[in-house]
Order: sequence, then structure tokens, then C-alpha cells
Amino acid sequence: MFTDIQGYTALMQRDEQKGVAMRERHREIFNTLTVKHGGTILQYYGDGTLSTFDSVVAAAKCGIEMQKEFTRKPIVPLRIGIHLGDIITTEEEVIGDAVNVASRIETLAIAGSILISDIVQKELYNQKDIQWKSMGLYVMKNVDHPMEIFAIANKGLKIPSRDQISEKVKPYIEGEKLSGEEGEISPTEESHRNITLTGPSGGGTNQMKVSKKKKTWTYITSAAVIVGIIGSIAGTANIIKQNFFSSSSSGSSAQVTVYVHGPEGTQDIILENEGEVIIDFDGDRRTAQIGDQGRTVFTEIPEKFIGKPLHILINSDGYEETDPEAPYEWKDNSIYVPMVPDKSQGKISGIVKSSDGAFLLDNARVLIDNEWATITDSLGRFYLDIETSRIKERYDISIFKDGFTPVSEYYYPNSSKEFRLKKN
Repeated sequence: MFTDIQGYTALMQRDEQKGVAMRERHREIFNTLTVKHGGTILQYYGDGTLSTFDSVVAAAKCGIEMQKEFTRKPIVPLRIGIHLGDIITTEEEVIGDAVNVASRIETLAIAGSILISDIVQKELYNQKDIQWKSMGLYVMKNVDHPMEIFAIANKGLKIPSRDQISEKVKPYIEGEKLSGEEGEISPTEESHRNITLTGPSGGGTNQMKVSKKKKTWTYITSAAVIVGIIGSIAGTANIIKQNFFSSSSSGSSAQVTVYVHGPEGTQDIILENEGEVIIDFDGDRRTAQIGDQGRTVFTEIPEKFIGKPLHILINSDGYEETDPEAPYEWKDNSIYVPMVPDKSQGKISGIVKSSDGAFLLDNARVLIDNEWATITDSLGRFYLDIETSRIKERYDISIFKDGFTPVSEYYYPNSSKEFRLKKN
């Protein structure tokens, strides 16, 4: 299981404290849920991880639960992909065809989504509580047949558009020759991919070689499920494409970039890697997740819509459009959508830990302004929605748990606060 936080490097450059906190939240939930679903953690990679599972079902259910947890504030923009196959592990290497295929599948996901290969989808076919959606056939590097990619489509998970996937890998066109066929170059007998490993807070790097070897192995290892998370190379390539290519080569379609920003102007970045943008050209509706710097790119839009009214809906927690009913006119390649804080609801959320931060405290009683009460869940979290008429600038929160000293602190709405209790 590989996990990686989208936009983590850029976040560390802008706000190191926020980046470290995000990674700590990722590891806490990742560790808890991996153990819960019987997974084995093999290694950490800075803001990512590598682990294996005994079954496809266990990996899929773990991924689903992770993504649902990470969409709660504070959000962790995680990308996941799943493949099934044999792997070989040594003290220095993790090798096998499954590793390479999983690595390629992961590069197609978006934050909040889980992509799976066709072989994984077949294994999940009779699992009624796991839904999926076909993303189409694609030509994967060093894979000798077109592979159908699926997105797990359970409620709460993101599903990338085919346009987003096609930006990163070539869709399969019936009749075209694949690698290894006459007139094409065959894969070499062995290829390697070097993955740079970064230590905590970016300190200390080394490299691990991931090898792809011939399938004529004379030994077989136990089957393992590899869950892959997008690396930074594909993201960099995508940014280059977004900035320097504004229309398709055919000339029959173009792209539009939507920038979401705060009330202070276009440089007021309030949403990154969370929330969705929905655009509607006279019934042609498309949805994509908000990316880095509040940017969302839509490609392969028929040029006939240029200059015509465009309706845009932003789906996010805590913010709303300044004028959600106003249409936008697509005059050039960029549209800017101003947002303001959503005052229609107030949300109180937080997490309760032991004083050293090593343990998440469940079943702790949370008392808010001596008026509302709730308890923490198995991951030490609590949530409470406040009616519009009851929203305040600040609340008094007290936390109680048997065996621990109670604490009382101030809380400001729509933030996620951490509370720590000292053991008696």
C-alpha cells in the first residue's frame, strides 16, 4: 500500500507547520486503519507509505475508509490505486510486475479517489458494498495489453473524469499496435525505477530501486495487494501541460481553467486540493476536483461553447460563491470565481489525544458552552453542527474522560482543534 499526499511538497514550502501537521494526521489514521484491516506496513516515504494486504477486499475496504476519514477536516488530499499480483521483498528492494503496474495506476488518480485495475475489479465483483465505475481502456507503459481502469464509486469518494486520466496516459484506440507487436519496440528484459525516499520533515534522502523483471521467474511469492498513490512526476508533467497547452491538437476542442479564490482577490487562495468545480455548458456538465492554487482544468471542451454563458457551481465546505446564480462568459482560457465564507452553518470539530500525543482517546465526553454534548469516536474525533441562529464567534469546550484530567479551552467555529488530556 503506497500513500502520498497531493501537493505536499508545495505545502511544506508555503507553510511547514501545516505540512507537518497534515502528515502526522495522515500517519495516525493510516496506521490505525491499516492494522484494523489486517495490512502490513513495509516502509514510510516522507509523506507516503508502502504496505501490503492479504486480500483485495481488505485493501479496498481499507482504502475506502481512509478516503472517507481524510475528507473530514483537516482534509488530507490522498490519492490511491490498487493492483493485485506477486511481489518479492528483500532488505533493499521491493520488486515484481505488480509493483510497476500499481505504480502506473496510481499516477492516474486524483485526491480523494481510489483507482483499481481490471483484475482487482473482477475480485470485487461479488462485493455488494463496494461500487465501481469504468474509466475506460488505456495503454500502460511496459504492459503488453490495454488495461481497463475502474474507480471505486462508493459515496463520499472522488471519481476522476476521463479527461483527467487521458492527460496522464494514452487511451486505447481499437486496432492500434501495442508494445511488443510487430513494428513496435518490446520492453527490455529488466528495467528499474529509482524512487527517492525523504525522511521526516524532508531531512535525509536515499533511493530504493524498484525492479521489473522477466515473467519467467522460477519462484513464486505469496500474493499481495499493492495500493499505489500518485507521485510528483506525473503532477509536474500535468502542471506543464496545463500552463503551456490551451487546446487540443485537433483544433476541434479547447480547455478552460477555473480559479477559485477568496474575497480579497485572485491571490487569496482559500481552497486547495479540496472541494469540486462543476461546469455546465447548456446541459454539457462536467465535474473535477479543485487542485493546487485553487486551479481546476477542464479539457476537450467543444469550441462551439467559447463566448457563451457558462454556469459554475463550487461544492465545498465552509465557503460559497459570491453570486452562485450569475453565469460566466468564457472569453479566454481562464475564469475566476470569487468565494466568501459560508455563514449558513457552524461546525465544531476536533481531536482528543493523550498529553504526549501518542494515543487517540475515544469515548471522551465533549461539553460545549455547557449546552451541547457529544463523545469522541474510535479515532478520538468529535463533530457537531450548529444551527445558523446559534452560531457564535467563540465557544468554551471542556473535555472529560475517566482516568484523565479534564481540560477547558476556547474554540473558534469551522476550525479543527486538538485537545490533549493528561493521565491521572
